[in-house]
Amino acid sequence: MDYEKFLELATLQALDLLDASGREAIAAYLQRFPEAQTDLAQLQAAAHTLPYGLPESSAAPELKQRLMQRIQADPGKLRAQAQ
Repeated sequence: MDYEKFLELATLQALDLLDASGREAIAAYLQRFPEAQTDLAQLQAAAHTLPYGLPESSAAPELKQRLMQRIQADPGKLRAQAQ
């Protein structure tokens, strides 16, 4: 794998979007080029900050009301679905 392909896969891994074969390819590349771990770490750090770059927003009042109605109607069902 060349460096460009590594960066492509590393970006997907940083976003937790990489499948098993991609993770294996990243691991193999890092064994051959351990200095690339720095690049992966930087991509992961950047990916972890992405949510903080979005503006805060609240759920629409109608959505919150519907959700609360469902919770009040059958709280046991929602707990079972969450598990």
